[in-house]
Amino acid sequence: MERGTSSQGSGATPSTAYATAISPLLLLVAGSLSADTSVYRCDTPDGAIEFSQLPCAEGANEQEIFIQDRKTGWVPNDTPSRRTTKKTGKPRNRKRKPAGADRAAAQARREERCWKKRQLLEGVNRKLRRGYKAGRGVKLRDRRRDFEAYIRKFCTRQR
Repeated sequence: MERGTSSQGSGATPSTAYATAISPLLLLVAGSLSADTSVYRCDTPDGAIEFSQLPCAEGANEQEIFIQDRKTGWVPNDTPSRRTTKKTGKPRNRKRKPAGADRAAAQARREERCWKKRQLLEGVNRKLRRGYKAGRGVKLRDRRRDFEAYIRKFCTRQR
């Protein structure tokens, strides 16, 4: 069996079936780049189906397929995006300064993150004390260093 052909029976290999399935798509895409074009479908005497831009060889049942060039294009949507306000259509100001209640909520979130980092650091220290394999120890020490750096930078209590 030739490369790029496929048998209609169950004797087709996966690579041959893949090539046969892809070749018409490639020809359609290649044909769409130029003006109207045609592709030939050839039924060979051994039962295989071939697609080609050239006419079929002697002894093959030939069917010419015409491909029309249809231009498509992108049209912008006139509706405002989520980044604009509904009334004015102007961009939203996302950078708002937190007011009193917002500052308290932001502080609570920071404290929660710091608590979680401290818990993770304790877990890494437990694993280091318990014992580990050689390759795991390097990763654990790297994580401990990262957690400690985060805590030093973001979780120091300002008095």
